[in-house]
Amino acid sequence: MDPLKELLNEEIVGITRVIWRSVLNLGLQNEEGAPGHQPASGGLAFIGSVQICGAWEGSVVLHAGGVLVRRAASIMFGMEEPAVGSDQMVDALGELTNMVGGNLKALLPAPCKLSLPTVAQGIEPKLTILGNQVVRHVDFSSEGHRFAVSLLKRTRA
Repeated sequence: MDPLKELLNEEIVGITRVIWRSVLNLGLQNEEGAPGHQPASGGLAFIGSVQICGAWEGSVVLHAGGVLVRRAASIMFGMEEPAVGSDQMVDALGELTNMVGGNLKALLPAPCKLSLPTVAQGIEPKLTILGNQVVRHVDFSSEGHRFAVSLLKRTRA
């Protein structure tokens, strides 16, 4: 039996909510059933990813718009939002992705290791992780800005 089938959306919601509250002091809402997690077309967006390798293999992906990532970076680095640059935004999303991924990894069969985070940014960035399929996807909003957490499982080498 695949232990991932037992990993409920509520656990992803709970982990993400705790991280958002403890690190950013922001609330979030689970946007289950709401259409799409993409930021507004033409807006700056970020995709963070960490790979999980070992007894279970896959990825955790966090996708958020630039406005939310800038807000998160300003809080994490104690900066005014206009002073936040691209490097701080990449670092902030990478760290948030790492925290969510590390907590999800703890729910998976041991032993597993977590990679360093990778972050893509752009007007409409795309991230393709070959040989993986989405097994869980949860849409959220925080301060009116949409973001999503996806858990992907490796299906082939």
